[in-house]
Amino acid sequence: MVNLHCCNYLVTDTFDVEVKLYHWHHVCVSLHLSINRVVIVHDDIFLERELGGGERLKVRGGGRLVMGQDIDSLEGSGSIRQAMHGDVADFVLYPQALDSDVLRSYVKCGQLETEKVEPILSFDTKMTIFKVLGSTTVSKINLDKVCHQKLDTKIMITEKLNFQSSYKLCSKLKGRLTVPKTDEENTKIFNDFIKFNDLCVDSYGTLYWLGIKGDLDSGQWLVLPEKKPLGWSKLASGYDTVKPSQQCASVGGSDFPLDWFATPCDYLTCPLCTFLHTPKFRVRGLCSQSIIDQTLYLRDYKNGKVQFHGPYYTMIEWDLQNMTWKLASRRDEDLNGYIMLERPGEMPVGVHTWVISGDNCLATKSQLPL
Repeated sequence: MVNLHCCNYLVTDTFDVEVKLYHWHHVCVSLHLSINRVVIVHDDIFLERELGGGERLKVRGGGRLVMGQDIDSLEGSGSIRQAMHGDVADFVLYPQALDSDVLRSYVKCGQLETEKVEPILSFDTKMTIFKVLGSTTVSKINLDKVCHQKLDTKIMITEKLNFQSSYKLCSKLKGRLTVPKTDEENTKIFNDFIKFNDLCVDSYGTLYWLGIKGDLDSGQWLVLPEKKPLGWSKLASGYDTVKPSQQCASVGGSDFPLDWFATPCDYLTCPLCTFLHTPKFRVRGLCSQSIIDQTLYLRDYKNGKVQFHGPYYTMIEWDLQNMTWKLASRRDEDLNGYIMLERPGEMPVGVHTWVISGDNCLATKSQLPL
């Protein structure tokens, strides 16, 4: 939903648009006060309305622009309950209404042809125009990641596991071991995940397991779980043959980039899981008064391991100091928890004993299925 308020509340309007979690949206708003018209372009949706009222409208000066935080007065301070939890990749504010064609071009990641109209405000490389406050991080992102929505999600589990354990873990997380289908995809995956080289590469020199296995009878490499013959591959010469001692395959790390190698299945390297959507898990065993999010998403990394984020305030991440998974809240500082791990390095998925403090209903030690 987009709410529009302007001109001492002489202009108020609401536009219904779909907002997807973990999905880049592209939005332009054009307010043409001289002809009482507003245009909103949201991804592929084009909305246009007359403002009504008939009187000449204008934007008063002397205020301030605040992004990602609702405030109730010019002097008002921020509140996490009224803050945006997300990412903003670009922002441009112009002193005049732009043509519809320009707006459509912008949401398609085209060039802003504005006939030399200079923006009043915009993001610059070092974010020198805006003052960044609160729990906010400034980083760079490639235009390609913002403009081309991924059809799937890939997540590296930075634990060295054998092939069978890796296959089972990806399945447990509702995904599958990755198999690149083109040279371009193979290169992109390598570039995205080579940052985990030191955490994943062992004596064999490979970075992650492939979701294929060799069939000893036919000598073919089969894609799991369907067991369909492998199409495109990057199997290196001399390491492309199915053997009893090398019935699995993995992708080379920094010393052997991009090539695939027939690999002993008991070798240890990292699982790279592919998901059709951002993996979602439900936290069961919570009462209605609990302040823990009932849904968690597998997303991002911290301290060399994946993170789980709730749609509101809860997060689960790896605690380097105590070597276990900890639970915390961006809103409620008194909410804390950690898993009593049965095995070093295990994921916080499934039934685990959590030690929780600061929740409204959970006992100190609780069995929580995730």
